[in-house]
Amino acid sequence: VVSTQSTGLFNFLTMPRKASGRKSTSKKNEKLPTISKTHKIGKTEKDKNSASPRREAEPTESKIESQPESQVEQEETTEVPAHQGKEVLDNNTTPTNYSLEKGNIHFYYRPKVQKQEAHSLDDVQRLFVILSADQGQTRLLVVGKKKLPSIAKHEKFWGKIENVTDQLHEITEALHKETYTTATLGDRVLEAARPVGYGRYAIVMHKGHSFLAFALEVPEILGEVQKAFQIPKEGSFVLKLKRDGDGQVKWADAQEPAKQLKKGTEVLLIGASNDLSAELENPGEELKQEAEAEVHNLETDDDGDLPQHVHLDDQKLFEALQIEKQQTTITPLTTGEWK
Repeated sequence: VVSTQSTGLFNFLTMPRKASGRKSTSKKNEKLPTISKTHKIGKTEKDKNSASPRREAEPTESKIESQPESQVEQEETTEVPAHQGKEVLDNNTTPTNYSLEKGNIHFYYRPKVQKQEAHSLDDVQRLFVILSADQGQTRLLVVGKKKLPSIAKHEKFWGKIENVTDQLHEITEALHKETYTTATLGDRVLEAARPVGYGRYAIVMHKGHSFLAFALEVPEILGEVQKAFQIPKEGSFVLKLKRDGDGQVKWADAQEPAKQLKKGTEVLLIGASNDLSAELENPGEELKQEAEAEVHNLETDDDGDLPQHVHLDDQKLFEALQIEKQQTTITPLTTGEWK
Protein backbone atom coordinates (compact mmCIF):
# COMPACT_ATOMS: atom_id res chain seq x y z
CA VAL A 1 0.00 0.00 0.00
CA VAL A 2 1.46 3.36 -0.96
CA SER A 3 0.75 6.20 1.46
CA THR A 4 -1.22 9.14 0.10
CA GLN A 5 1.41 11.52 1.35
CA SER A 6 4.22 9.95 -0.70
CA THR A 7 2.32 9.54 -4.00
CA GLY A 8 3.34 12.94 -5.30
CA LEU A 9 6.93 12.34 -4.33
CA PHE A 10 7.23 9.11 -6.29
CA ASN A 11 5.58 10.70 -9.31
CA PHE A 12 8.32 13.32 -9.09
CA LEU A 13 11.08 10.73 -8.76
CA THR A 14 9.93 8.35 -11.49
CA MET A 15 8.98 10.76 -14.29
CA PRO A 16 10.66 9.85 -17.61
CA ARG A 17 13.69 12.01 -18.35
CA LYS A 18 15.31 12.95 -21.63
CA ALA A 19 18.61 11.39 -22.59
CA SER A 20 21.85 13.12 -21.58
CA GLY A 21 23.77 15.16 -24.13
CA ARG A 22 21.66 18.30 -24.08
CA LYS A 23 19.67 20.26 -21.57
CA SER A 24 16.16 19.10 -20.89
CA THR A 25 13.14 21.28 -21.44
CA SER A 26 11.07 19.38 -18.88
CA LYS A 27 8.30 21.10 -17.00
CA LYS A 28 9.05 22.93 -13.80
CA ASN A 29 7.68 20.23 -11.51
CA GLU A 30 10.17 17.73 -12.96
CA LYS A 31 13.21 19.79 -12.02
CA LEU A 32 15.80 18.81 -9.45
CA PRO A 33 17.89 21.39 -7.58
CA THR A 34 21.42 22.01 -8.80
CA ILE A 35 24.63 23.33 -7.40
CA SER A 36 25.81 26.47 -9.14
CA LYS A 37 29.41 26.59 -10.35
CA THR A 38 30.15 29.26 -7.80
CA HIS A 39 28.67 27.21 -4.94
CA LYS A 40 31.35 26.34 -2.40
CA ILE A 41 31.09 23.84 0.42
CA GLY A 42 34.03 23.55 2.77
CA LYS A 43 37.59 24.64 1.96
CA THR A 44 39.50 24.16 -1.29
CA GLU A 45 43.13 23.09 -1.32
CA LYS A 46 44.10 26.70 -2.02
CA ASP A 47 42.13 27.84 1.02
CA LYS A 48 43.80 25.23 3.20
CA ASN A 49 47.30 26.13 2.05
CA SER A 50 46.81 29.85 2.55
CA ALA A 51 44.96 29.65 5.88
CA SER A 52 46.78 31.06 8.89
CA PRO A 53 47.09 28.97 12.05
CA ARG A 54 44.74 31.40 13.83
CA ARG A 55 41.15 31.99 12.78
CA GLU A 56 40.65 35.43 11.26
CA ALA A 57 36.90 35.32 10.87
CA GLU A 58 34.35 33.79 13.17
CA PRO A 59 32.25 30.93 11.81
CA THR A 60 28.83 31.75 10.50
CA GLU A 61 25.84 29.57 9.82
CA SER A 62 26.26 26.58 7.53
CA LYS A 63 27.32 27.42 4.01
CA ILE A 64 25.41 24.45 2.68
CA GLU A 65 22.33 25.99 1.17
CA SER A 66 19.50 24.73 -0.99
CA GLN A 67 20.18 25.68 -4.60
CA PRO A 68 17.77 27.22 -7.14
CA GLU A 69 16.10 24.76 -9.45
CA SER A 70 17.58 26.41 -12.55
CA GLN A 71 17.91 23.34 -14.71
CA VAL A 72 17.09 19.66 -14.88
CA GLU A 73 19.93 17.31 -14.02
CA GLN A 74 20.35 13.68 -14.89
CA GLU A 75 19.31 11.14 -12.30
CA GLU A 76 20.60 7.57 -12.14
CA THR A 77 17.66 5.48 -11.00
CA THR A 78 16.25 2.01 -11.34
CA GLU A 79 12.91 1.32 -12.97
CA VAL A 80 10.13 1.27 -10.41
CA PRO A 81 8.62 -2.25 -10.48
CA ALA A 82 5.00 -2.68 -11.52
CA HIS A 83 4.20 -4.33 -8.17
CA GLN A 84 4.60 -1.06 -6.26
CA GLY A 85 3.94 -1.14 -2.54
CA LYS A 86 4.53 -4.85 -1.85
CA GLU A 87 7.67 -6.67 -0.81
CA VAL A 88 8.00 -9.59 -3.23
CA LEU A 89 10.84 -11.50 -4.82
CA ASP A 90 11.78 -11.30 -8.47
CA ASN A 91 13.34 -14.04 -10.59
CA ASN A 92 16.68 -13.42 -8.87
CA THR A 93 15.04 -13.66 -5.41
CA THR A 94 15.93 -10.01 -4.70
CA PRO A 95 13.41 -8.18 -2.45
CA THR A 96 12.15 -4.81 -3.61
CA ASN A 97 12.40 -3.42 -0.06
CA TYR A 98 15.52 -4.15 1.95
CA SER A 99 17.93 -2.50 4.38
CA LEU A 100 21.47 -1.78 3.20
CA GLU A 101 22.79 -0.50 6.53
CA LYS A 102 21.57 -0.03 10.10
CA GLY A 103 22.90 1.83 13.10
CA ASN A 104 22.35 4.56 15.67
CA ILE A 105 21.51 8.11 14.66
CA HIS A 106 22.31 11.23 16.71
CA PHE A 107 21.16 14.81 16.13
CA TYR A 108 23.16 17.76 17.53
CA TYR A 109 23.01 21.53 17.17
CA ARG A 110 25.69 24.09 18.03
CA PRO A 111 24.97 27.68 19.12
CA LYS A 112 26.62 30.49 17.18
CA VAL A 113 29.93 31.99 18.23
CA GLN A 114 29.84 33.96 21.49
CA LYS A 115 26.36 32.62 22.36
CA GLN A 116 26.24 30.54 25.52
CA GLU A 117 22.79 29.22 24.67
CA ALA A 118 20.44 29.01 21.73
CA HIS A 119 16.76 29.96 21.99
CA SER A 120 15.75 29.69 18.33
CA LEU A 121 17.17 28.71 14.94
CA ASP A 122 18.54 32.25 14.66
CA ASP A 123 20.96 31.39 17.47
CA VAL A 124 22.10 28.12 15.83
CA GLN A 125 25.25 27.78 13.79
CA ARG A 126 24.81 24.24 12.48
CA LEU A 127 22.73 21.06 12.68
CA PHE A 128 24.73 17.83 12.74
CA VAL A 129 23.55 14.27 12.07
CA ILE A 130 25.76 11.39 13.18
CA LEU A 131 25.25 8.02 11.49
CA SER A 132 27.02 5.32 13.51
CA ALA A 133 26.69 2.05 11.59
CA ASP A 134 26.33 -1.23 13.49
CA GLN A 135 28.93 -2.77 11.22
CA GLY A 136 31.03 -0.03 9.69
CA GLN A 137 32.14 3.52 10.19
CA THR A 138 30.66 6.58 11.84
CA ARG A 139 29.84 9.62 9.68
CA LEU A 140 29.21 13.26 10.54
CA LEU A 141 26.65 14.85 8.23
CA VAL A 142 26.12 18.62 8.16
CA VAL A 143 22.61 19.58 7.05
CA GLY A 144 21.93 22.75 5.07
CA LYS A 145 19.34 25.26 6.28
CA LYS A 146 20.08 24.08 9.84
CA LYS A 147 17.04 21.79 9.86
CA LEU A 148 15.70 18.68 8.15
CA PRO A 149 13.59 19.10 5.02
CA SER A 150 9.86 19.21 5.66
CA ILE A 151 8.18 15.87 5.00
CA ALA A 152 4.77 17.44 4.41
CA LYS A 153 6.18 19.78 1.77
CA HIS A 154 8.67 17.25 0.32
CA GLU A 155 11.41 19.84 0.72
CA LYS A 156 14.86 19.18 -0.74
CA PHE A 157 17.89 20.17 1.36
CA TRP A 158 21.60 19.74 0.79
CA GLY A 159 24.02 18.07 3.14
CA LYS A 160 27.65 17.06 3.21
CA ILE A 161 29.57 14.22 4.87
CA GLU A 162 32.06 16.30 6.84
CA ASN A 163 33.93 13.49 8.56
CA VAL A 164 34.18 9.70 8.63
CA THR A 165 35.86 7.80 11.48
CA ASP A 166 36.07 4.33 12.97
CA GLN A 167 34.94 5.40 16.43
CA LEU A 168 31.90 7.41 17.56
CA HIS A 169 33.85 9.21 20.30
CA GLU A 170 36.15 10.71 17.65
CA ILE A 171 33.11 12.49 16.19
CA THR A 172 31.59 13.61 19.51
CA GLU A 173 34.96 14.98 20.68
CA ALA A 174 34.98 17.25 17.62
CA LEU A 175 31.73 18.78 18.93
CA HIS A 176 33.31 19.95 22.19
CA LYS A 177 33.50 23.58 23.26
CA GLU A 178 36.17 25.55 21.38
CA THR A 179 38.11 28.71 22.18
CA TYR A 180 40.20 30.43 19.53
CA THR A 181 41.67 33.82 18.75
CA THR A 182 41.25 36.14 15.77
CA ALA A 183 43.45 39.10 14.89
CA THR A 184 40.54 41.55 14.86
CA LEU A 185 38.15 40.23 17.51
CA GLY A 186 40.46 38.53 19.97
CA ASP A 187 39.33 35.47 21.90
CA ARG A 188 36.17 33.80 20.62
CA VAL A 189 34.14 30.99 22.19
CA LEU A 190 32.14 28.34 20.35
CA GLU A 191 29.99 26.40 22.79
CA ALA A 192 29.69 22.63 22.67
CA ALA A 193 27.03 21.06 20.47
CA ARG A 194 23.88 19.85 22.25
CA PRO A 195 22.17 16.50 21.54
CA VAL A 196 18.59 16.93 20.35
CA GLY A 197 17.63 13.47 19.12
CA TYR A 198 18.80 9.85 19.39
CA GLY A 199 17.49 6.66 17.81
CA ARG A 200 17.90 3.98 15.16
CA TYR A 201 18.39 4.52 11.43
CA ALA A 202 18.46 2.43 8.28
CA ILE A 203 19.46 3.11 4.70
CA VAL A 204 16.83 1.29 2.68
CA MET A 205 16.32 0.46 -0.99
CA HIS A 206 12.63 0.86 -1.76
CA LYS A 207 10.91 0.94 -5.17
CA GLY A 208 14.20 1.60 -6.93
CA HIS A 209 15.32 4.48 -4.69
CA SER A 210 17.49 4.75 -1.58
CA PHE A 211 16.03 6.21 1.62
CA LEU A 212 17.42 7.37 4.94
CA ALA A 213 14.87 6.36 7.57
CA PHE A 214 14.97 6.69 11.35
CA ALA A 215 12.90 6.24 14.48
CA LEU A 216 13.78 8.22 17.61
CA GLU A 217 14.27 6.54 20.96
CA VAL A 218 14.78 9.86 22.76
CA PRO A 219 12.89 12.08 23.27
CA GLU A 220 9.71 10.13 23.82
CA ILE A 221 7.62 13.22 23.10
CA LEU A 222 8.84 15.89 20.68
CA GLY A 223 9.42 19.31 22.20
CA GLU A 224 9.90 22.84 20.92
CA VAL A 225 13.50 22.17 19.91
CA GLN A 226 12.78 19.05 17.84
CA LYS A 227 9.91 20.81 16.07
CA ALA A 228 12.13 23.78 15.22
CA PHE A 229 14.63 21.46 13.52
CA GLN A 230 11.77 19.54 11.82
CA ILE A 231 12.97 16.28 13.37
CA PRO A 232 10.04 13.83 13.36
CA LYS A 233 9.52 10.99 15.81
CA GLU A 234 9.91 8.73 12.80
CA GLY A 235 10.53 9.63 9.19
CA SER A 236 11.99 8.69 5.82
CA PHE A 237 13.89 10.83 3.34
CA VAL A 238 14.88 10.02 -0.23
CA LEU A 239 18.69 9.93 -0.20
CA LYS A 240 20.56 10.92 -3.37
CA LEU A 241 24.31 11.28 -3.82
CA LYS A 242 25.88 13.88 -6.09
CA ARG A 243 28.10 12.65 -8.92
CA ASP A 244 29.84 14.87 -11.46
CA GLY A 245 30.23 13.55 -14.97
CA ASP A 246 30.49 14.97 -18.50
CA GLY A 247 29.98 18.48 -17.21
CA GLN A 248 26.63 17.58 -15.64
CA VAL A 249 25.48 16.68 -12.15
CA LYS A 250 24.13 13.15 -11.88
CA TRP A 251 22.23 11.65 -8.99
CA ALA A 252 22.94 8.16 -7.68
CA ASP A 253 21.23 6.04 -5.06
CA ALA A 254 23.21 4.94 -2.01
CA GLN A 255 23.30 1.30 -3.03
CA GLU A 256 26.66 0.75 -1.31
CA PRO A 257 26.69 3.12 1.67
CA ALA A 258 30.00 1.89 3.06
CA LYS A 259 31.75 2.84 -0.19
CA GLN A 260 29.69 5.82 -1.34
CA LEU A 261 29.14 7.80 1.87
CA LYS A 262 32.74 8.89 2.27
CA LYS A 263 34.19 12.17 3.51
CA GLY A 264 33.28 15.07 1.24
CA THR A 265 30.26 13.37 -0.35
CA GLU A 266 27.42 15.79 -1.05
CA VAL A 267 23.91 14.45 -0.55
CA LEU A 268 20.36 15.53 -1.25
CA LEU A 269 17.61 14.73 1.25
CA ILE A 270 13.97 14.88 0.13
CA GLY A 271 11.21 14.63 2.72
CA ALA A 272 9.16 11.50 2.02
CA SER A 273 6.99 10.14 4.85
CA ASN A 274 6.52 10.19 8.62
CA ASP A 275 4.93 6.73 8.65
CA LEU A 276 7.68 4.12 8.28
CA SER A 277 5.38 1.10 8.28
CA ALA A 278 3.18 2.49 5.48
CA GLU A 279 6.04 3.92 3.42
CA LEU A 280 8.81 1.32 3.75
CA GLU A 281 6.74 -1.67 4.90
CA ASN A 282 8.85 -4.44 6.53
CA PRO A 283 12.13 -2.47 6.83
CA GLY A 284 10.23 0.45 8.33
CA GLU A 285 8.36 -1.70 10.82
CA GLU A 286 11.58 -3.46 11.86
CA LEU A 287 13.26 -0.11 12.45
CA LYS A 288 10.44 1.08 14.72
CA GLN A 289 10.59 -2.16 16.71
CA GLU A 290 14.35 -1.82 17.14
CA ALA A 291 14.01 1.73 18.46
CA GLU A 292 11.26 0.68 20.87
CA ALA A 293 13.38 -2.22 22.15
CA GLU A 294 16.53 -0.11 22.53
CA VAL A 295 14.87 2.61 24.60
CA HIS A 296 14.31 0.11 27.42
CA ASN A 297 18.09 -0.14 27.81
CA LEU A 298 18.11 3.56 28.75
CA GLU A 299 15.37 3.37 31.38
CA THR A 300 16.00 3.77 35.10
CA ASP A 301 15.15 1.10 37.63
CA ASP A 302 13.00 3.66 39.47
CA ASP A 303 9.33 3.60 38.50
CA GLY A 304 9.05 7.33 39.24
CA ASP A 305 5.79 9.21 39.60
CA LEU A 306 4.97 9.68 35.90
CA PRO A 307 4.17 6.17 34.64
CA GLN A 308 2.94 7.50 31.30
CA HIS A 309 6.51 8.57 30.43
CA VAL A 310 9.77 6.68 30.02
CA HIS A 311 12.21 7.45 32.84
CA LEU A 312 15.69 7.71 31.41
CA ASP A 313 18.90 7.01 33.26
CA ASP A 314 21.14 9.99 32.51
CA GLN A 315 24.31 7.96 32.96
CA LYS A 316 23.11 5.31 30.50
CA LEU A 317 22.17 8.06 28.08
CA PHE A 318 25.60 9.71 28.29
CA GLU A 319 27.19 6.31 27.69
CA ALA A 320 24.99 5.64 24.66
CA LEU A 321 25.83 9.06 23.21
CA GLN A 322 29.51 8.58 24.15
CA ILE A 323 29.77 12.05 25.63
CA GLU A 324 30.77 13.17 29.12
CA LYS A 325 28.55 15.05 31.56
CA GLN A 326 30.95 17.98 31.74
CA GLN A 327 31.10 18.21 27.95
CA THR A 328 27.60 19.53 27.26
CA THR A 329 23.98 19.67 28.41
CA ILE A 330 21.40 17.05 27.41
CA THR A 331 18.42 19.22 28.38
CA PRO A 332 17.24 19.73 24.74
CA LEU A 333 17.27 15.95 24.26
CA THR A 334 15.43 14.97 27.44
CA THR A 335 12.99 17.89 27.80
CA GLY A 336 12.70 19.34 24.29
CA GLU A 337 13.64 22.79 25.62
CA TRP A 338 16.26 25.16 24.18
CA LYS A 339 19.56 25.47 25.95
